Order: sequence, then C-alpha cells, then structure tokens
Amino acid sequence: MQPQHEGENDKSLSKRKQLTNREVRPQQEGIRWEGVSRLKGNTPSADLRKVADNDSFAREKRAEAIFSLFVNHLKLSQGAAKVGETLKAEKWLNDSSLERLSVLIGWLPVKMTFEDTVFCLRLFPDKKGWSDWVIYFRLSGRRTAEEARAFLLGAKDLKKSPNLVEFALCFPAEGNKVVGRIERFAEKGVAVIEW
Repeated sequence: MQPQHEGENDKSLSKRKQLTNREVRPQQEGIRWEGVSRLKGNTPSADLRKVADNDSFAREKRAEAIFSLFVNHLKLSQGAAKVGETLKAEKWLNDSSLERLSVLIGWLPVKMTFEDTVFCLRLFPDKKGWSDWVIYFRLSGRRTAEEARAFLLGAKDLKKSPNLVEFALCFPAEGNKVVGRIERFAEKGVAVIEW
C-alpha cells in the first residue's frame, strides 16, 4: 500500500515509494498535543501574502509563506470574515486546487465527522494535480468545495456561518523519507507527526 493524500490518482501515486500500511499510519494513541510548528514566527501577514502571491518566487517559497499564514495568523474557530482578512487568498488560491473529502480512504491528518466537512487544499499542483504542499482543514457544518473556497476568501453570506475547526499542514518529505512532517492544529493544541 502507498501513502496517499486523499483524492490522489494512480498516476500521482507512482511518484511515491511503496510502504506497508503499518509504516503509513502514525500511532494515533501516541499523539502528543504540545508540539510547536517549525514555522512559528512573527513575520507580518502582509509580508507573507506578498510572497504567496508572487509567482516569480519558487513554489516552495510561496507554499511556505501560506503555511506560515496558517500557523501564525489564523486562529481556530474563526469565521470566514477573519480568515479571509488574514489570508487575502484571491491570487494564490486560484493557483491551487481545493476539493471536498466525502469518502474516507485511508488515514487523514484531521478528524472527519458527520457534522463537519473536511477539505484538501493542494498548493500550486503540477499539471497532473500533484502537490507535496497540502493543507487539510475542517469547517463546521456540511459544506461544498465552493463554500470552502468562499470561506477562505472571506465571504460574508455563507449559510450558518461556518468556522475553522482544525487544520493540518503536510510538508514535503525531506532526505530519504517518503512521507513529510505533518503539523495538526486542533483545540487540543498542536500535534507534530513525523515518520
């Protein structure tokens, strides 16, 4: 079995080495919630947005700026207006792919519930849809991908005012690792998952 970001197709899986199921899933019962993001910092959100929106920068630099916006400037339980004001995602969101996850196949780095909706945001994917910079996030209530996009853009007219419940940042694998670092942000705290 191969590690798979939800919604990956078979073609994108060929880019990854094969692992056994045991190697793919972290020990859930062993998750510790006192982690700290490796992107924790105090760079102003305006500076991070300039990098995220500038397509002359390398995609890695742009993606790291977006991850930094999530880590340092978003707060859980924020609504669309605050999230939109923080991200100002009009440009970089158009260069990314966003999909709603309605079927659980394998492991997700965020909790999937019947009350809320989980989305996968691939930053600057290639022509085949692959990105090694991925954000999973959960919004309160049952939502469509169009509503999630509107939420990230700060729409004020979303029904039942969704909130950001949790998110997870999936970093590219480094060195000889097949799966990269995952930082999960939930009301319990920050969990850092590394294989």
